[in-house]
Amino acid sequence: MFAPEYIPFFAAGLAFVSVLLAGYGIVGYLGGTSSTARLKERVSGKSVNRTDALVAPVAELGKALSEKFEKIGAKVGPKDEEEADRSRTSLIQAGLRSLNAQVKFQGVKALLALSLGGSFLLCKFLFEMET
Repeated sequence: MFAPEYIPFFAAGLAFVSVLLAGYGIVGYLGGTSSTARLKERVSGKSVNRTDALVAPVAELGKALSEKFEKIGAKVGPKDEEEADRSRTSLIQAGLRSLNAQVKFQGVKALLALSLGGSFLLCKFLFEMET
């Protein structure tokens, strides 16, 4: 049905439409929150803080990600107390003074290493060019 040389153009168009629809969905979701807040305001007669309605989903996502990073960091972080103290000191000097900043940092570091390495291998496998 399609000539092989048109497959990259079809894939690029499909990716473009996917990103466009995802962006439209996110904007619609956040915009819907605002209209919901306006409707509650009209029904109850009280003023509703609209910024809280928009920030709440992002704050929940941030909390969930923070907990996941903390779990991963606890498993893969340094077990040597001296190394953990050095890492903690560096993070404090960088301005991250949270009690669990070192554990979360280790979790983010491990997740980035796995995801970037995995995506490289996936791309290499999928787009391997024969010479």
